[in-house]
Amino acid sequence: MAVKYPIDCESLDPDLALKKVGTQPGTEAMAKFGELLIKLALGLETAPLNPDEHNAYLKNKGGLEIPDGVRVELIAQGVDNIKILIPPKELIELAICEMQKKDRENTPTYEGLPAAYKQLDDGTWTDDGSTMERFYEVRVCDYTIGYCR
Repeated sequence: MAVKYPIDCESLDPDLALKKVGTQPGTEAMAKFGELLIKLALGLETAPLNPDEHNAYLKNKGGLEIPDGVRVELIAQGVDNIKILIPPKELIELAICEMQKKDRENTPTYEGLPAAYKQLDDGTWTDDGSTMERFYEVRVCDYTIGYCR
């Protein structure tokens, strides 16, 4: 199979994602953060105006650990002004290398995706009473902070 994105995977630091964006949070943490983002979007919650306060706000209200050295800035958008954030090159390279490896090994998995996706796919999502609204909260978090990894 031809490689679409020629990347020198051997030269990449496989721990970079952990160092910069941390481990992927669990389903409950993702749902909590997604819920906060939804409340911010709906105007039911207000974030600090000073971007220097966003890390502490997100940790306290959203429950996510933000690695040292990473500065988060909340930016509101409107339907007439949508901001598209280009993911970090290094994280895209790591994700592509991982997918190329899985293609070579012919082992597609849910590895790297939040557990909720597999649970929805295999029918176990609602076993503990989780709702589709809860799944949406996880998705909002994943699409907001996932960096395509």
